[in-house]
Amino acid sequence: MTKKQKIIGIMVGTFNEVENVKPLYEEIKQIFETEIAEYDFNILFIDNASHDGTQEVLTKLATDKRVKVIFNTQNFGPNRSAYHGMVNAPGDAVIMMCADFQDPPSLIPALVDKWTEGHQIVMARKRHSQEGLLFATLRSGYYWALRQSNGLYSKVSNCTGFGIYDRHIIQKLQKIHDPNPFFRGIIAEIASDIALIDYDRPK
Repeated sequence: MTKKQKIIGIMVGTFNEVENVKPLYEEIKQIFETEIAEYDFNILFIDNASHDGTQEVLTKLATDKRVKVIFNTQNFGPNRSAYHGMVNAPGDAVIMMCADFQDPPSLIPALVDKWTEGHQIVMARKRHSQEGLLFATLRSGYYWALRQSNGLYSKVSNCTGFGIYDRHIIQKLQKIHDPNPFFRGIIAEIASDIALIDYDRPK
């Protein structure tokens, strides 16, 4: 009897990403077919009421049985929408990422490899971000304030949520009923072990 192939779920939040969703799907598919072929995959897109043609592209992509789509009736914001996507995403582990390629798909094999070492959470931590000085300064101040308010948040400093989460973590998230969930804060509170992979975030 052959060993059951593990499934990696990919959860992608979208809002007006008509130019990105198909190239992202193609790159994810290629990575699983060529670099980590020992795993199967599925992709769950959760769309925040896009109005630029994103939904039409996602509908076509969903002809691939590995692709599922949730169409929100309105824009619920990135936090609420992404949390809803995570708790509904199937897979032995789930990777959360954005559709705009700021979360590089090329990191997927490294995240999976680190997860197989036994870490229930592996988050990508920004070493450097190709963004303007104003945004960099505001972001730095935001994380500083988080660390001052609660030392737990130091674990997720410079992390956006891009990472891989074991099914056991997803099950914990499913039990939390918060109308306005702050994903990284919840992760910092429920996780005892967070492994990190540093990367440079593209523009």
